[in-house]
Amino acid sequence: MKCGATIDEFNTVRKHLSRIKGGKLVQNMNCEGCVLVMSDVVSNDLSVISSGCTYNDSTTFSDAINVIKNIPWRKNYPKK
Repeated sequence: MKCGATIDEFNTVRKHLSRIKGGKLVQNMNCEGCVLVMSDVVSNDLSVISSGCTYNDSTTFSDAINVIKNIPWRKNYPKK
């Protein structure tokens, strides 16, 4: 990525900014079921495909904050 973050780091941040990613899509549904997942991700890791909309997230909000704090491009923006 141009800013210096990896795709995994971007996904960590995305999951914590989204209301559906990181398993939040199905988190509050009171049902049992199955999910059909079509993937172009080589590893087929369910936590990565579509940012894991139907899969529990193993990252924390602190992980997302650390990614943002450590991205070099952040220096180019004013604090407020």
